[in-house]
Amino acid sequence: QVYLFKKAQLIAYDVCQRFGKFDPKFAFPDIGDMTLFVDNVVPAMMQHHGLIVPSDAIAAKIKAGQELTLAETTAMRAASIAAAQLVVDYANSAESALKPGDIAINQATLGNYWWHEGKDPELRVLQRLVCKNTVYF
Repeated sequence: QVYLFKKAQLIAYDVCQRFGKFDPKFAFPDIGDMTLFVDNVVPAMMQHHGLIVPSDAIAAKIKAGQELTLAETTAMRAASIAAAQLVVDYANSAESALKPGDIAINQATLGNYWWHEGKDPELRVLQRLVCKNTVYF
């Protein structure tokens, strides 16, 4: 079983960002270890950038705007987390053009970037994962 708690992660991250500087009980030292806050937007952006490639069956459903099963949606979300970790590892490696201290690259910062990117009017036209009767979007 795979459990992905996007909203729980997001509230912990937001509380830390908002109050962690003022109250040590909200300065979670491991906040940068959180995985991507993955919903239906982030996988669409990652697929758009070629970072994840769905199976032919899932790709056809996404393209047609059809609802995915919970297993298919979970597979796409989990693939997004795994691919994001590869990006984080590379960005923080000696091979990267980034220099230590340039910017904190972790899954949360990537997820926020891709989520905001997905709200760009030109990219909003991309098909997103459709999975009804869920609370994670």
